[in-house]
Amino acid sequence: MRTTVVVLALVAFIQVAALATRWSHNRRVAHLGDRLFVETYGNGDPVLLLHGLRGSGSYWSGLAQSMAGSPYRLIVPDLLGFGRSPWPVIRYSVDDHVDAIDRSVRNALSEKPVIVVGHSMGAILAVEYAVRHPSQVRGLVLMNAPIFESEAEARKRIREMSPMAAAFSLNQVLARASCDVVCAARPLLWHLAPALERSVPPEVARHGLLHRWESFDGSLQRVVLPARLDQTLRSIDRIPVIFIHGESDPVAEVSRVRRVAATIGAGVTVVPGGHNILLEHPVETSRAVREAIDALNSNAP
Repeated sequence: MRTTVVVLALVAFIQVAALATRWSHNRRVAHLGDRLFVETYGNGDPVLLLHGLRGSGSYWSGLAQSMAGSPYRLIVPDLLGFGRSPWPVIRYSVDDHVDAIDRSVRNALSEKPVIVVGHSMGAILAVEYAVRHPSQVRGLVLMNAPIFESEAEARKRIREMSPMAAAFSLNQVLARASCDVVCAARPLLWHLAPALERSVPPEVARHGLLHRWESFDGSLQRVVLPARLDQTLRSIDRIPVIFIHGESDPVAEVSRVRRVAATIGAGVTVVPGGHNILLEHPVETSRAVREAIDALNSNAP
């Protein structure tokens, strides 16, 4: 009986603490309304950078530093439900994400169409943005694009990538419980995150904590798992595409990326690393991204 009471009290504490941290975040971003948090770097032709699942715009900070002084204006949002953007209780469908991106960055765009660079889930959203706004996009750079033949394969790939990550992503009960624990412990984890994830920059580690259950699970279930990039890319064949892919990416094999690229006439650049090539090999990957942007910019009408 005593154990049951302790467990129930602990669960109640976690739920209250999680609600409190979400309320605190909502208060901090209330000034944004229905807009995303967006940072910009430099001046010139617009380049839109879209991060992946459980990330934020801080993922691109190294690239932004390497491109300082370039003839481009980098437009870097935190996607809806992540980072410093609002975390509404919605479905987090592709339309929710793309609509939020469009209304938040439109004022930052010049009259020229934008080059969109997306990593992982951001690559999916980059393609979907081009589908909905083809006249506004002059080219796509897709990094570690998650190309699956079916949802079953997508789930299999995630499990193979990391059994623990799969358990905390695909198991609804466990994922929800872990997210609530993270919410409750976020003030403490904010300070510990850089030490717990030494392989990534401190801000990337911290911002990986900034999301809620609905935004993570909704984006995974409605954006990542059902994505069929090979099919969607064929519908925007007039927009040039360059893939940048890690040679050992466990999510999508390089051979599949090459096959898809061949069907749509896209370029492929392979760099060292797995699924987070920009963090694993920042110099090589930043160079590849800059070269891809230059190529798309020079070939644009």
